[in-house]
Amino acid sequence: MTPLGRAVLGAAVGGTLALIAHPSSRPYFLGVIESRSGERIRREMPDFSRNLNVPRNLDDAALWLRIGLEKTVRNENLKASELETLRLLAAQGEEKDRGNAFWLQSQAVFEAKAGRRQKAAELWRRASKGAAWNDRQNPLLQRAVASLGDEKNQAWPYALLTMCRNHATVAAVERYARGRLAGANLSSAKGALVRVEVIRNGELIRKGARTMADGMVGAKLVDLAVYPPEFMTVSRPKQLYLGRGQLYRTLRAESMGGEIPTLVRTFHENEAWATIVSPEEAESNFREMAARSAILAVFPGAVLITALVGALAMAFGRGINAGPRIPIAFTVAVIALLTGLAWLSSGSWLGAGAVAVCGAFVLYRPRHERAIEVNGLGPLFQFVIGMLALCAGLSCAFWLTGQSVPAREITASLPALPDWWIDPSATGALTALFLSLIGLVAPAYALVYRVPTSRVLALAVRWFGTFLFFGAWVLLLVGTPFVITADRDLQSRLSKILLNEPVYYLTDGE
Repeated sequence: MTPLGRAVLGAAVGGTLALIAHPSSRPYFLGVIESRSGERIRREMPDFSRNLNVPRNLDDAALWLRIGLEKTVRNENLKASELETLRLLAAQGEEKDRGNAFWLQSQAVFEAKAGRRQKAAELWRRASKGAAWNDRQNPLLQRAVASLGDEKNQAWPYALLTMCRNHATVAAVERYARGRLAGANLSSAKGALVRVEVIRNGELIRKGARTMADGMVGAKLVDLAVYPPEFMTVSRPKQLYLGRGQLYRTLRAESMGGEIPTLVRTFHENEAWATIVSPEEAESNFREMAARSAILAVFPGAVLITALVGALAMAFGRGINAGPRIPIAFTVAVIALLTGLAWLSSGSWLGAGAVAVCGAFVLYRPRHERAIEVNGLGPLFQFVIGMLALCAGLSCAFWLTGQSVPAREITASLPALPDWWIDPSATGALTALFLSLIGLVAPAYALVYRVPTSRVLALAVRWFGTFLFFGAWVLLLVGTPFVITADRDLQSRLSKILLNEPVYYLTDGE
């Protein structure tokens, strides 16, 4: 090797070791073999705790209320003692956190659950006069972020924590509000007052929501409050405007016309919010970012393992070049290994069978073999092997990425995956298939050149490993900085979405 070659090799080895050892880039390499990071992040989310600690502050008390509201939404039975505890927590929270309608709304739901409807209605009325709405989930999320280890600077934990948000509060409040509206006549003073209270509570939720889903519930309550009971299940713009007019007339007739300017402003703000902020687009955008974060988190590590596979293939190719024949038992073992990989990763007997058939062709021996050295079989041979190495390398990298903790956690939490997401089971089977296709190439060239199949196979595997190793190594050195840069940009965006999704899309969202 020339001095320049030694210098380049030394720089490449040093750069690789530096990337693996540096604290900023190390998680991108170790994440592909990490098995407990997702469980650790979920354990830091108190909503997933089996045993709740005694509330020591308002954040803990709000957590208790959310879990109680979640049971209410699921129609699970709550004991009288549990309802009383939750009611007291809500009352104490309201005393310490004045003006936050979250406490009074929650208490109203629990009072209604206990059958005390008049008390619930009074609390609901007081909640409508609140100054803000805050379900106090952000401090718990910030605590979870602070407890992260090496993953703190990566994007995927923020996507996972965003999906860990609890939406039981707004779901329970919406159910209670619908019950209130079901018996509220638009043309009566009492019915109009009930509807004004729902509008105010919905506005508070819309303004204070930290997620698009919660804000959409608040905006929907504002609109539902002007629909007659028979139209509450179907959205009709014409009926919406007719209902607003009827509500205005009732308020004027009952000497409550002073409420109208405030309601008009609320309706205009509601329409502006729904126009500027698209929940469907935001959800699709979040899915894209979450899926990309899962790939970027471990792709350098997957490429590194792919390079190591290439190095093993080079060593294997040199090993089987020792003799003119390959032991049948060894060949069968390798074919069985690739077939098992294809079946375990895809669950398809057809795919596994294709791998077995392709691999079995290496047992073919041409007649009248020539005892010559096989050093090169032309550029077409190298091109074919290079394409197989490229396809197998990409499939292997994406298979390892799909099997990693970030990918499993994100895909399990997302309601739907982006269209471009590649099923890891398919990539695992493709990896085995591309490897086994060498079993078709080697006998074909052995037949044409009338040389032992083992010699061609050794050369093919050696070239395959060379292309795979050096290709993955170059991709690792060149691509890792770009991967880290892209992931840091995603981390910045997802951290903003985690704490206040509506503000992100209203200010700097795409």
